[in-house]
Amino acid sequence: MVLIAVPLCWLSVNAQDKKSGNEDFNDYVITNKGDTLICKVTTPLFSGPTYQTSATNEVKKIKLGEIKEYYVKQRNLIFRSIIIEGRKKPFFLPVIENGKISLYQDVVASQYSFALCVSKSTDTAFLLKQNDVLLTSRKARQDKFENMLKDKPTVYDKFVADKKFTYEQLRDIVRLYNSSK
Repeated sequence: MVLIAVPLCWLSVNAQDKKSGNEDFNDYVITNKGDTLICKVTTPLFSGPTYQTSATNEVKKIKLGEIKEYYVKQRNLIFRSIIIEGRKKPFFLPVIENGKISLYQDVVASQYSFALCVSKSTDTAFLLKQNDVLLTSRKARQDKFENMLKDKPTVYDKFVADKKFTYEQLRDIVRLYNSSK
């Protein structure tokens, strides 16, 4: 009798969890109008991301003209619509560091070309570092990044003193900038 009760109890609890369905709605999208919708985001391998709210069974595509940001809890990752200087249209890029200064990862052209893009309180970013040939010099990109840091002198001084331009150093500096007062 006990052997039958345990599976029936588990089925009942499992059915209640499935019935509420709220455990699937841990993600969000932010529309271009500024509305935040709690939803379930799926990122299929061969098509673009989609979302579904708990209020409807309709699955909608995440489109650049309608959505400016979305979050996937399972991957703990924010994707934001960003225009990279020199490009004409925006792309959804994963946010590596989020704050007044945000750092983005961009996979450029091929799987082997990795880039960091940075923006400060805007939806336009510039290419900060790439493991491929860039048209702008490191000095020009470094100067532009230093200008972003100047309103926090201790962070600016640390960046200039360290004289490093590695992926890790850039991420650490952005993290320090965003956490300092």
